[in-house]
Amino acid sequence: RWRAGCLSPTDVKDSTSTDTRCVINQTPQYAEITQQVVDIPPTFTWRTIPAEYVDVERKVLVKSGKGTGLIPAEYRTVDLHHVVNRWTVGAADLSHKYQEITIQVLERPARVLRQVSLCEAQLSETDIKNLQRRLAKLSGQDLTVNGKMDGATRVALLRFQEQQRLAQGAITLETLQALGFE
Repeated sequence: RWRAGCLSPTDVKDSTSTDTRCVINQTPQYAEITQQVVDIPPTFTWRTIPAEYVDVERKVLVKSGKGTGLIPAEYRTVDLHHVVNRWTVGAADLSHKYQEITIQVLERPARVLRQVSLCEAQLSETDIKNLQRRLAKLSGQDLTVNGKMDGATRVALLRFQEQQRLAQGAITLETLQALGFE
């Protein structure tokens, strides 16, 4: 905020000026962002699928025959495994879940500014009425135009500065320009 009275020897530009340099504390400004994060990570279960076999009997020649059939050939029966389906490795259960979280991200850090601002103590009743009219018109707030820098006028000024993303707490040069004063 700004110093009450606004008239310290270090702040006054010259004795004829009605504006002074006041210290304004700007509060940090945050934005909320919603993000999806993995709540439960996917799980992989590897499993081996064994091959499928069929038993087949075959005759294998052990000794060939001689002559024209006088000595017959000798055979032996052998059991063979014939592969029907090869073995494979498969993954199962790939499910995962997401969760939405809201985080605050710093948009503008807190800082102390020295800006040209009008001193409240030096504003005339006419100046305050003009300020109240412009605040009521531009901010759309219900504000009584009474020429006094009362609590309602201060709240209206702060809300207007917040809406316009201006330095808050004093009637600064940029606030007056945003209100249309020259």
